[in-house]
Amino acid sequence: FKVEPDYVQASGPEKYVDSIEFVDSEALVLNNIHESFERKVQLIEPNQHITFNTGEIMVSGTVAKITEGTFNLPVKVVNLPKNYILTTYPKELKVIYQVALKDYNKISKNSFEVVCDFEETEQNNLDYLIPKIIKKPDLLFDVKVLPGKIEYLVKK
Repeated sequence: FKVEPDYVQASGPEKYVDSIEFVDSEALVLNNIHESFERKVQLIEPNQHITFNTGEIMVSGTVAKITEGTFNLPVKVVNLPKNYILTTYPKELKVIYQVALKDYNKISKNSFEVVCDFEETEQNNLDYLIPKIIKKPDLLFDVKVLPGKIEYLVKK
């Protein structure tokens, strides 16, 4: 969403102006939005002593088609003691994400980093690893990793 202007000037007696923390507007209800929009919304003056330099704001939003993408990434384990050799099951994770169709080609495997922290597994007495996303593009609407638990075998 974008709101213009992003601020308004309030005029009136100091004791009234100093107490203003925010400016109310009429409610803007949007249902079943399928395309970009612009709507004027009236501001509500808090009392008869205060006036604003504008009586309305413009609220706009861009609607984009969303698509889903996936990548398979190798399981990466961090904080593994030096004398340990770890085998994971499965060996790969699936990253599933949602992105605007126009940005789909900007996403690659290198856009993501998913790790399993062996130290966390040991500290919590778990018999599995938990994959965590530590790097992902800001363009994404949603991202998840499957499976949520990784089985492993340790050779010391």
